[in-house]
Amino acid sequence: MTTKQSIAPDRDTLRRLFDEAVNEINQTRQDTKLTTDFYAKTGNAVFEAGYLALSDYCMGTKASQRLHVVSAPAGGGKTSFSYALMLAVTRYAERTPDAPYGCAFVVDQIAKADEVYRELNALMPGKVAIWTKDHDAGSTKPTKVVEPAAQFTQDQLRLYPIIVVTHAFYNGARGNKAHLIVRNGRLALNDRALVVVDERPEEGGKPV
Repeated sequence: MTTKQSIAPDRDTLRRLFDEAVNEINQTRQDTKLTTDFYAKTGNAVFEAGYLALSDYCMGTKASQRLHVVSAPAGGGKTSFSYALMLAVTRYAERTPDAPYGCAFVVDQIAKADEVYRELNALMPGKVAIWTKDHDAGSTKPTKVVEPAAQFTQDQLRLYPIIVVTHAFYNGARGNKAHLIVRNGRLALNDRALVVVDERPEEGGKPV
């Protein structure tokens, strides 16, 4: 296991990578411009909360357990800016060996997980994994998502810098498989550095 303590990212560099990711995502949107004044406020809030979370992670266990909440109206762009933050963290870590590493996007429902995976994988192909019972590599009869975007084993999650899972799995008996992360071929001592929790649960069945 690696034991080297992560160092908080350089704020200006991470912000530049965040803004670049926002522009990338913005180009894929037909009816939403993330660079308007309205959305920019949400973007700033997401970045600040994310940077505080990464700083806490680098400070140690107790600090890393704190939650940083971003309040914004539905349609305010929180999900898109969260994607941008995860892309920025991943790209920063790829060029900075002692930077915080590993992101998880945690949602309530399997269908939402599939949607998030498709969007993230389009932005960073090959860097994203997903696991739900429908997205399990051994699943032959998916129920919530008849044609899952991809399928992985739980043990494969640790090999990807960004993962998408449900609340039930992340907090469940096997949730440690979503916490673990391999970096440079070695299992890291610490869990994933950034966990984004979707706070808008959807109705319709028990997630796994």
